[in-house]
Amino acid sequence: MTRRTPRRCGRAILAAAAVCLAAAPSAFAGATLPDATPINPPPPAAQTPADGALPQHNLSGNGYVETEWKVKLTSPEVYALTTAGGVAATASPAPTAAGTPLSGEYASRILVRAPQNPSNFNGRVVVEVLNATTGVDLDILWQQSYEYFQRTGTIWVGVAAQPRTLFSATLSPADASALPTAIRPPAGFNSRVASRYSGQGLNLMTQAALTAAGAGTNTAGDPALAWDLIGQVGRLAKAEQGPFAGYDVSTVLATGWSQSAGYLTTYINAIHPLHQVYDGFLLGARGGGGTSLQLALLGNPPSSLLTIGANAAQGTLQGGGTPVINLQTKADANSATDRFRLYEVPGSAHNDEFAAVQSVQIIPRDTFVPGLPGCFWTGQEKITSNPVRYTVNAAFDGLGTWAQGGSAPPAGAQISSPTPANNGSATGILPSPPYPAGTPGIVAGGVDQINRDAFGNAVGGVRTPFVDAASRVYKPISLGPLAAFCSLTGRETPLTQTAANGAYADWSAFVSAFDTAADAAQSAGTLLAGDRASAKRLALQSYTIRPDAPTVPSGTSPSRTGEFTVSWNGPNPADPAAFTTVTYDLQRRDADDADWTSVATGLTTRSYTFTSGTSESEGTVRYRVRVKAVQTPPQHLFNAPITLLSDWSAASLDVVVDKTAPGTPTAAADRSPEFAGDGGWFKETVTVTFTGAGDPPLADGSPGSGVASVTGPQTRSVSGSFTIDGTATDAAGNTSPAGSTTVQVDGDSPTLNLTCPAFALLNAPGAEATFTAADGQSGLASPASGALAIDTSTVGTRTSSATATDNVGYTTTRSCATAIRYLYGGIQQPVNADGSSVFKRNSTVPVKFRLTDGAGNPVSSAIAELDLAKITSDVEGTVQEATTNGNANTGNYFRLTGAGEYQYNLSTKPLSIGTWALKISLDDGTIHTTRISVR
Repeated sequence: MTRRTPRRCGRAILAAAAVCLAAAPSAFAGATLPDATPINPPPPAAQTPADGALPQHNLSGNGYVETEWKVKLTSPEVYALTTAGGVAATASPAPTAAGTPLSGEYASRILVRAPQNPSNFNGRVVVEVLNATTGVDLDILWQQSYEYFQRTGTIWVGVAAQPRTLFSATLSPADASALPTAIRPPAGFNSRVASRYSGQGLNLMTQAALTAAGAGTNTAGDPALAWDLIGQVGRLAKAEQGPFAGYDVSTVLATGWSQSAGYLTTYINAIHPLHQVYDGFLLGARGGGGTSLQLALLGNPPSSLLTIGANAAQGTLQGGGTPVINLQTKADANSATDRFRLYEVPGSAHNDEFAAVQSVQIIPRDTFVPGLPGCFWTGQEKITSNPVRYTVNAAFDGLGTWAQGGSAPPAGAQISSPTPANNGSATGILPSPPYPAGTPGIVAGGVDQINRDAFGNAVGGVRTPFVDAASRVYKPISLGPLAAFCSLTGRETPLTQTAANGAYADWSAFVSAFDTAADAAQSAGTLLAGDRASAKRLALQSYTIRPDAPTVPSGTSPSRTGEFTVSWNGPNPADPAAFTTVTYDLQRRDADDADWTSVATGLTTRSYTFTSGTSESEGTVRYRVRVKAVQTPPQHLFNAPITLLSDWSAASLDVVVDKTAPGTPTAAADRSPEFAGDGGWFKETVTVTFTGAGDPPLADGSPGSGVASVTGPQTRSVSGSFTIDGTATDAAGNTSPAGSTTVQVDGDSPTLNLTCPAFALLNAPGAEATFTAADGQSGLASPASGALAIDTSTVGTRTSSATATDNVGYTTTRSCATAIRYLYGGIQQPVNADGSSVFKRNSTVPVKFRLTDGAGNPVSSAIAELDLAKITSDVEGTVQEATTNGNANTGNYFRLTGAGEYQYNLSTKPLSIGTWALKISLDDGTIHTTRISVR
């Protein structure tokens, strides 16, 4: 662990106006070290210390440990004023206590709550003078700031400085008879844990005080020994001894609330200049003056030289250069030094709910009496919940930095008064009649000396988000059976529905206003970042601000099934704080309804789900909610539970519950069919589109959710007959019956077969080509079969063409060819057709044939050519043919020798011996061959 160097003037960096007074050792006994020993009775006698930590403080869970110590004063002194009405004091040794019913030493007890691990200690010790107003030591500042102390690693010390509480802790009712009658505590104030302190010798009463008490002049106990006790405990902390051993202490601050702040007022003005122990002081809710130095001295009655009153000099905090923060719920103090800050907290009270709830747990636990009774709150009034603790935490934080030489905390404005001279005087307004029957001590009316805002909260002062974004009206005092207690106890009334609605449109607007106010307070240094979440949690426990308008999740409105969740924003029922229950009521209204009807009451969540068993009925619906909170505060012993009820939220947006399908859509092709017959046929492709038929009204007569989508265009591009379906879907998801249409698509050309004869004879009659056609879709617009005549008047190739057309206009064309030929009569003698002719070389062979047409008529116009090709040198022929001489032909062309007769005189002289092919080529494109042999 890295130890901190104890605070010394030589190393502190102080503000310019600071005066370093802690360095020089004091000559006074109050600055000496006391004898500190643990108070820890062994089992089974061990008990919780009087004023021990409560369960909600969660010491062990936060790494803290609580110990109790007996502190025996070393050479204590008592003090007297040097001048009546002044603040300077002189010291003298305290009288001996020997021979009294108490022990012969001056000793008290302290409670210490410190980090269990010293490495988690932040160097700061806060010494609180415990408040004994109720007859029990109460740790008021710990109750306000325990979260801050544990969060920051601060050591807290509670000092029992008032004799009355030592009697309560030490004596049983039987033992109390040893005391003078005037100072015997009532039986109810005897501690339940008296055996814990039995024999400890706790005593802060001088012999003179006991004597005076016996005479009836002292009923509370003499504070004469409190001053050295306070000083010596502070010195013990700085010496890092006793309960502080092992902790690196750098700064020691003193604090006190109310009556204890009066003790510290006296200590600051009269004793601190002598002791010079503390580095800073935080006083809360103190009166105008201080506590008397002592009530009697050496048996003499009180005099002006022994008491401190409320005059100007004594009521003004001097400080002596030491930082002082005076946090007031109503201002009644000033200071003469620039090392002073006055924080007036509007809306706060001397006694508030946070501390009171803890106090009423401590009192019955540690005494024989129940907790404090309630004040006379009526209607929705209760003890104030305005949390001064967050400002207290900020004050502790700023004071610690200031005391260590850091920057000074900001100055605070005063609460505003119609009369400027009364600025800071906030006595509040007493409750108005009627009061409960038999109420004692009622003083009607009251005085309000401060300016108030539209909510009724104080103007000016140290602003907090609880008044700048108010959900309640706060007043500083109440009335009740314990006049002193109730006159110091604040009360609150929640904003009326009308006021809440006028201030905040809805819950979210309130949360936003609080966040803005919290930003301002945090920037001003009066709200710590570590407290912001806690402060907001408390603020959000406001139950007269109407919730936000309900909503349904995106995508569930409109609803096809009537099953969805309605949710809203508002106070969280799971975090009700002091309230017994927080619930919501949910209502609905159909479009055709004039009145709202209940859906559910007493909901403990911020949502409601319509399920299959509780589905919402069809119609256009709106929802609204309100919050209801019930509380029985611990202090309300005379009152019925408080019920808070917000106004209804704004209505939700329309939620359409549509369980009816939209109309059946109509289907239409993108054009008229190319062929209307046979049910209609479209050429190549067709696109069908669907048109919605609207969404019918709902059961309550409101419009349906509306057609959200219709089946998109459907295209068919292949041949066939198709039934195309389409539906419409509304915004709720209901789907219509299918609308459909049937379309026929012809995407193929017809088939066509054409047959031509391979050849036909010249002038032959009846030559023709035949065709057949078919179409499997729209059908043929042309004949399905037929014949085409072929022209045979000339030889050559004849082409025949046919076209088939279907009903949508597709065509198919086919062609074929026929050869027109002569009728060739074959080779004639002397050449054998079978190739067996053999001719002598050098002879002339007449090659002859006859041509006719298809009618048998000779053809005399043909052109014929003769070509030869040797096949082999062997003589293959077997018939010796005779030949003639002469050749009348031209070239290789045959000559006409008669009607249809053609001849070519072939000379064999150029031919070599062997077999030759004779090729006769006709102008009809045919070739006729035979063979001859030459030898």
